Amino acid sequence: MNTQQAFQRALEHHQSGRLQEAETIYRQILAAEPQHAEALHYLGIIAHQVGRNDVAVELIRQAIAFHPTAPALHCNLGLALEKLHRFDEAIAAYGRAIALEPDCADNHYNLGNALKDRGQLDDAVAAYRQALQIQPDHAMSHNNLGHALRARGDFPGAIAACRRALQIRPDYAEAHGNLGNALRDAGRLDEAIGALRRAAELHPALALAHYNLGNALQEHGRWDEAVV
Repeated sequence: MNTQQAFQRALEHHQSGRLQEAETIYRQILAAEPQHAEALHYLGIIAHQVGRNDVAVELIRQAIAFHPTAPALHCNLGLALEKLHRFDEAIAAYGRAIALEPDCADNHYNLGNALKDRGQLDDAVAAYRQALQIQPDHAMSHNNLGHALRARGDFPGAIAACRRALQIRPDYAEAHGNLGNALRDAGRLDEAIGALRRAAELHPALALAHYNLGNALQEHGRWDEAVV
């Protein structure tokens, strides 16, 4: 089996969730070809998937050294850096991905997330809107745009953005939650409770959805329901 065949087999394992098997083959490839950028990259992705983001950063940076013009490498580097709360470095990585692939909505969406987490809300809003210019049905960008607009105090804008996300993906639990929080901030408690209840129904393990629903019920004076 040649290197390309081995890499394809590793990818099949990886895409099927068999991370240990995939990692073993990626490492075998690197033992034979230490400069195999894609094996380094996907080994870094596995590290990111299992929460070892410091290792992911090191591996993906090695891959970039051998293949600096691949936008996906810079994007995935940004994702790992963001998990480490190294937002300035993540923003720089996403900026490089955008420079290499400006028409990819995901690159702008990821940049928006890092900017939002960095507290640069105006820049985050601009990044999400750029993603939506490229891909108007990008539900996650609508949802996170709503989150950023709410943080800026633009509750009508946040409500509209979350509703647009739900037009695209009606079962999007996080968007129901963000819509509920924006409605609550706007003083529309009955509607907020409905949205937050829907978020909790769609994602029962999401503690934040139950917490936010409890807060809205408490504000409405529905104490027994809030306790539950």
